[in-house]
Amino acid sequence: MVFDPTPIKLNQFVYWDHPYQHPQLGIEVGREFFDRCAERDQALQVLTSPTDRRAVVILAERRMGKTSLLRHLVERLKASPDLVPVQLPSGGSLHSAVDLFNEICDHMSATLGLEQDGLLEEVDGLELADQLCVLEQLCNSLAGETVVLCLDELDACLEHQETPAPERGKILGLVNALVSRDDLPIRLLCTMIRLPMSVTAAEMNPFLERAAPIRLTPFARPEMDEMLTELAQAHLNLRLSSEDLDSLYCQSGGWPFFAKVALVCLGEAEPGPGRLTRALEAAARHVAVSEAMEHIFRNYFDRNEKALVIALGQRGGVTGMHVEQIEHLGAELAIAARRLAARDFLQIDANGRYTFRIGLLAAWFRQWSKLEEMAQIYHIDGS
Repeated sequence: MVFDPTPIKLNQFVYWDHPYQHPQLGIEVGREFFDRCAERDQALQVLTSPTDRRAVVILAERRMGKTSLLRHLVERLKASPDLVPVQLPSGGSLHSAVDLFNEICDHMSATLGLEQDGLLEEVDGLELADQLCVLEQLCNSLAGETVVLCLDELDACLEHQETPAPERGKILGLVNALVSRDDLPIRLLCTMIRLPMSVTAAEMNPFLERAAPIRLTPFARPEMDEMLTELAQAHLNLRLSSEDLDSLYCQSGGWPFFAKVALVCLGEAEPGPGRLTRALEAAARHVAVSEAMEHIFRNYFDRNEKALVIALGQRGGVTGMHVEQIEHLGAELAIAARRLAARDFLQIDANGRYTFRIGLLAAWFRQWSKLEEMAQIYHIDGS
């Protein structure tokens, strides 16, 4: 029988934390969403509080599961009698304050079942004060409920190359107004990869002062074991040994995305001795890993971070680089190493060496077609 990787939902958001009835297949399927209980409860505590008016901001690296947590929270909020979640398009598609305002109005109207009656005609030229008046009118239909605007990748609105510089300030002006108006029954739940570098602190601070940040980190070992065990049994008909789980945690670094890539490759590998080893070798070559890492390398590593991971990649990622060696190469590289460790791309082993936390990356860099080219661009003198 040919293995079907679809149920593992690689590169897809998930939100069901319990078995559910599949709407198309009409059968019960197992849960898809694992872990994040503490982060979920923290977000819900803020959003359901009658006195805490802060926005909830989920901060996470790409492929850490922030979109899945956002969608999971949306489903939870739907069950609340006092909250009305309104899901907006991804921030990457919104390049102006007018785009954001129009999407808020359109999706609020659709969710609340409102006839617009000309309310939203010719709104493109509205100033911020007039935009807020329109939102106030839309909120008049609420019977004590609060709207929760759910926006994935708020930072993409501000960082996207198609967003003109003047619009970044206007977008933040609208966001700042929404989070500062305690009399407006609107809350904000959003995700960000990082704080935008394209806006000033003065523009960003009003939002940050009214925000509750929730940072996602890799799964702890017990939670990763639970996810892999359930998915392997349900979709691979395979029981993972403790040694298998050791290897999968080491190679994924606790990142759910990399663990799922390994699981898909395990399902596709021929049974027999060395199956997991072959699967992990295939995972390092998987197109999803290449696409994710090239995007992260290009857009989310600065020059020193790029130089450091390239140097580690050239070493095969196994021997690593000692803390003292990196410090000898310069303060900027030492700072980059600490930053990448804090972001869970690197780790310091018992011998004081930086290595890849995500073991798959050592093999990925070794076979990356652009490694030699990038090594010439980001060469570290004396490394």
